[in-house]
Amino acid sequence: MKSDESGAVSVFVKSAEHSVFDPAFYIIFIIVIIFADEGKILTEGEVFGTTISLEAGKTAENFYEITKEEYEKLQEEAHEH
Repeated sequence: MKSDESGAVSVFVKSAEHSVFDPAFYIIFIIVIIFADEGKILTEGEVFGTTISLEAGKTAENFYEITKEEYEKLQEEAHEH
């Protein structure tokens, strides 16, 4: 596993059928994790958390920070409905 300065991790899995390095037979996984500042919660409207592992199709730009108080208010409102 390799990690760059941004924290992204690349994992290389070699095909069992090939004994020599051939980039065509490697799979690359990149995991992007974003972290909220202390006292904040990340959200994009549906997902909430202090640490978010981005799924396919999501980018850090989809998320914004709210305060814990804002999060608690949203949770109270959701339970009322």
